[in-house]
Amino acid sequence: MDERLLIPGWAGELGLDEALWLREQIESSESLRRSWHIRKSRGRHLRLTTVAAKAYPEDPRYARDVIRRLVGSKGGKVVGKTALISTMPP
Repeated sequence: MDERLLIPGWAGELGLDEALWLREQIESSESLRRSWHIRKSRGRHLRLTTVAAKAYPEDPRYARDVIRRLVGSKGGKVVGKTALISTMPP
């Protein structure tokens, strides 16, 4: 992946693979969480919709909607504001 994705606001609209990679990077780095202004979650994964909104601050609502549609197209589901992607086979 392109390391520039780690810069808050640089990415614009994210694809699903980019959002998943970015979430993994942010979760594993305290300095990235600080620069993205994201608090550490309590044993849960960071919401993909949050990552998308932070990556595209010009229109965060649109970014969240895009991620919800992408997750749905991959057989995942959206619960409230959280996009869930199952790693288990269907």
